[in-house]
Amino acid sequence: CDVHCTNLFETVCNALSRATIPSKKTSSLNILNRLALECVSSVIESMAKRCRTVLAEPHANGFNGSNLSEIGSDHDSEIEHEIETLDWAEKERAHTARAELLAQRKRTKRKLATIVQQFNSKQKNWLNLAHELGIIPNPTSSVLVAHFLKNTVGLSKDVMGEYLSKGPVEKYPFNAEVLREYTSLFDFRGKALDEGLRQYLKEFRLPGEAQCIDRLMEAFAKEFYKKGKEQHLFASPDVAFILAFSVIMLNTDLHNPQIRDDRRMSLEEFIRNNRQINEGNDLPREYLESLYISILEREIAVRHDISDDFGGNIVDYDLHWEGILSKSSHPSLANFTHASDKRILFGAGAHERDMFTSIAEGALNGLSLVFDRSQDDALILKALNGLHSYGKICIYFDMIDPFNLLLSSLYRYGMHYLSKFDAGLVSAPFPALLSNFGLPDVTDIEKTAKLTANSVKHRGLLALKSAIELTQIHSNSTSLAWTDFCESLLALNDLGALPKSLTDLEDFREGDGTLLKPSIFAARCLDRTSSKNGLKIGRESLTQNKTLLGGIGSFLFGGGDEGADEINILDLFPEENDPVNVLARIVEICKVENMFLHSHELPLKNLKLLLHALLSCRDPTGVLGNGGDGISAVKFESQAVFCLNLAAKIALANNARIELVWPLMHAHFERTFSSNAAMTRLPYLVERMSVTILKSLPRSLKGSKMPICSLYLLARLPPNIVRPLSGRLSRGIASLVNECPEELNSPEIWSFLHTLSEMCMCTPEGVEVSFEMLRKLAEFGPLSPTNVRHIFQILVRFVKSDFGSWKVGGD
Repeated sequence: CDVHCTNLFETVCNALSRATIPSKKTSSLNILNRLALECVSSVIESMAKRCRTVLAEPHANGFNGSNLSEIGSDHDSEIEHEIETLDWAEKERAHTARAELLAQRKRTKRKLATIVQQFNSKQKNWLNLAHELGIIPNPTSSVLVAHFLKNTVGLSKDVMGEYLSKGPVEKYPFNAEVLREYTSLFDFRGKALDEGLRQYLKEFRLPGEAQCIDRLMEAFAKEFYKKGKEQHLFASPDVAFILAFSVIMLNTDLHNPQIRDDRRMSLEEFIRNNRQINEGNDLPREYLESLYISILEREIAVRHDISDDFGGNIVDYDLHWEGILSKSSHPSLANFTHASDKRILFGAGAHERDMFTSIAEGALNGLSLVFDRSQDDALILKALNGLHSYGKICIYFDMIDPFNLLLSSLYRYGMHYLSKFDAGLVSAPFPALLSNFGLPDVTDIEKTAKLTANSVKHRGLLALKSAIELTQIHSNSTSLAWTDFCESLLALNDLGALPKSLTDLEDFREGDGTLLKPSIFAARCLDRTSSKNGLKIGRESLTQNKTLLGGIGSFLFGGGDEGADEINILDLFPEENDPVNVLARIVEICKVENMFLHSHELPLKNLKLLLHALLSCRDPTGVLGNGGDGISAVKFESQAVFCLNLAAKIALANNARIELVWPLMHAHFERTFSSNAAMTRLPYLVERMSVTILKSLPRSLKGSKMPICSLYLLARLPPNIVRPLSGRLSRGIASLVNECPEELNSPEIWSFLHTLSEMCMCTPEGVEVSFEMLRKLAEFGPLSPTNVRHIFQILVRFVKSDFGSWKVGGD
């Protein structure tokens, strides 16, 4: 945390993360890549073990699914008592003055890094930024700026040389003052001229302009004349200035690789160049000879630090060795934590959060790219374990955005795999890793090989499974990734891999309890979907395309060779003979339906985000407004119906919060019912919305009267939709009247039901169902002042035969 030291942990970990990536996009991982991956994984997994709070609190009623293998481990149970005993020590440690000092150092270091970045980019307002961050007081002085330049790590030596030598003095007086104060911070006492120059010039680089060099050497000469070892030899500061300039020229001449050896300056030439520079007198020959030999044997060079290299360039550590040794001679006081095996007993805190934040981006990139490119099954598991640990650390520190970024990446890997599945390019065998919830904690090489066999070929499925598991376990922290979750469900539904509890549509029933036959809109949509768009994959095509897999190449998911005698998931489920059923079993293992059955346990904010993701990912008004590009209207309608069905399940599962949830549903209904394009091109979706409203009202009205506003939208249905749906709509009205008589207590509601009933009496089926409803109301009630007039008026119209020829019960 010392502001004068580099971020060693961050530098090393980020360098290791970069080292995990192969040098070429298509090349396999070499031994260096593997060792770097091992190091990065160890760091991430070690941090995850310290993140105890989340791991030790599984969901009380199981909504979050089965716990991963690390949760509730034997080691955790053995040390639980010790944790309680030592809890007071951790609290005490967190409030010590040393902890506060470290936190203050970290804040200061972050501010300095921001200013350094601004300074190095040659932006003029870096000083104003330093004032704003409180690093340099305002009003400032040349002394304060000089101390900042002298003591701040990471400043560009090129930019510093330009800033200090900026001129002319008349135009930039402040820079001249800073140069003078900066030079005064060097201690030249007891040093020879060449030693002083080495000390001075290792902190910055000389600019290319002669006038800039002149100003720097003049400042050096004046300061050296005051303190230097040879001041008794020099008649004036001008002597030091001339000789310093001469030494710089000698240094360039002797060590410039572009100058031939036979053309380099000799000793005699150097002595001749410096005759009579000491106010008309010569300097001692022995002194000039010692200067020449010193420069010849050791070049005056700017000190190189590892922090000088940017952009991931290869670091020449031999070049940096001098700088490392120089720094080691003035070590800063470090703050170390006492090593102990019981250190893991303490949960991670603010310091660990800062450490993780500093390496998170590099670690995620490294682990993800290894997962993408590796052709080694065991490395796939290693990288996936690292990604799981990364996600748990994000949850522990409440880093919601990085966690959702991880989820989105995993879901997109999975979507790429499902697109190959849709094309019939996926075949057995599958890795045994898929057989259980979570990832195994296996260290035995032989067992690992058996579990991970074929992971390369099916890494996309492993990514999808991991994403669903992490979403289920940490659903309270899922936000932006809900959209990717919904897209994955759509793809799984298209493949026929979801359970019936998520795909079955609620509908009205006949008098004998059987479901109504599909409407012409439903039949038309389902027929065109299955025949023209290929949403449901023929299972024979999946099992007959094994040979195609070897020819499929992709940047993210390269194919792997099949192993004839390797364990696969089909061995665990011998009754399954095709990949679609295997995919369905994996969905069952992940317990996807729990996300909807127990959605009432989600925080309201996350619940709304999930509901919004479902409704917006197939929003009919948005797609139709753009001309329907990118997806056919038939496929879109089928998927929109699926999303609507899941949204309705969520709304009804949250009946206690219906007043807060239903406005999202109503807004979705209203947009669709207000769209002429939707009414024309998506009649099946309009049908399902109408049924959803009528089926939901009997349950939702008992919690709030807000959903009744959606009922009024049915008045917008055009006759070409009402006629085929008259039977369904009439049964919906009858169900509503029978189940919610007490809630339908206003004249406005009965007036609308009156109008809606008459709209449905355009077919014999609608007339029959409506008459039966009215007959039961007249015979058994309930009759009230709010409904009796409307019931009587409709019955009068029946008597007058206003609804055409009809017969009820043979009468």
